[in-house]
Amino acid sequence: MSSLYIHIPFCNSKCLYCDFYSVIYDAAVAADYVDVLCEQIERLDKQYSTIYIGGGTPTALGGVLLGKLLNSLKRFAGCATEFSLEANPESLSREILRLFLGSGVNRLSLGVQSFNDNKLNNLGRIHSAQAAQEAVHLARSAGFENIGIDLIFGVGNERLDGWRQELKKAAELPIRHISCYGLTYEKDTPLFNAVKKGALVPLEDEAAAEMYRYAIGYLEKEGFKQYEVSNFAQEGYACRHNQNYWENNAYLGLGASAVSYLDGVRKENVFTAAQQHALFDCFSFPRISRLPVNPDSWMVPEALLDQLYSLIGTAVIHDDDLPSVGLRVQKTQDVLQAFTYARLLIESRNNQRYINGMVHITD
Repeated sequence: MSSLYIHIPFCNSKCLYCDFYSVIYDAAVAADYVDVLCEQIERLDKQYSTIYIGGGTPTALGGVLLGKLLNSLKRFAGCATEFSLEANPESLSREILRLFLGSGVNRLSLGVQSFNDNKLNNLGRIHSAQAAQEAVHLARSAGFENIGIDLIFGVGNERLDGWRQELKKAAELPIRHISCYGLTYEKDTPLFNAVKKGALVPLEDEAAAEMYRYAIGYLEKEGFKQYEVSNFAQEGYACRHNQNYWENNAYLGLGASAVSYLDGVRKENVFTAAQQHALFDCFSFPRISRLPVNPDSWMVPEALLDQLYSLIGTAVIHDDDLPSVGLRVQKTQDVLQAFTYARLLIESRNNQRYINGMVHITD
């Protein structure tokens, strides 16, 4: 099983918390960027079980450029069991949705983030809570069966009651998947700088943890089973593309800053859209780093759990008697130097580090 990821780095506005590579949309740069992607896609010689177009905001490209990109992927769409595309409420339309469906996209991931206007404003989002709900209904009425949304909790002075109301609204929508992310203050983002200057006080850790625990219990009751630390899905609707990452299978990343994992080597593309265009030629994909990965390092014995406090983990839950938990491990350094996967067998649930059979690790 292998996957194809395509990164679209353009946004209509930069969110205050985001540290993914993204730039404000520029028509000329975007046109060149899509041309490069289409040339790369043209020379691919294998099929992929999943395809994921993320960003950034892919829908910021508009219908013409999106149409060109999706048309270049048509020969792969028929073989992919899952074809996902990220979208934001403010740049979604019925015409765009028809384009997606006609091009083989069968899973839509909406960047909702919140159903509270004040919270959206604090995050620097440019859509409203009402627009977010309307976008979900629009996608469903257009014919999308598999819709997921992202939500963020632990924002500023947010309280549990407000988070409960947001989860209730989410569960009432015609969606199949919910991702719940605790707000993190990434270095050099506007929110990080505000905290550093004392202009913003982060929510207490225990308050954010309480929101997370509530989400686990509430979403389970509403039919959304937790299958990863931040991800909840109805039966049969877990994101297969992300599962492929977590299970350490091969994937190819196209676009600025995208990462690939092929033949035991992890590679990262050049970091900007301009470099992507300037360095691309007819014989290679532009890369800025190569990281050989030792498969033996994927195995981490339970005896080393205490040392994992110095690591960041992403747990993946499997339906075994004793849960097998896959961890994406990154040493907590300022610059990402390496990350690999490990698999842990959890036998004890008595330690407070475990929540519902998962390892609960914070930076």
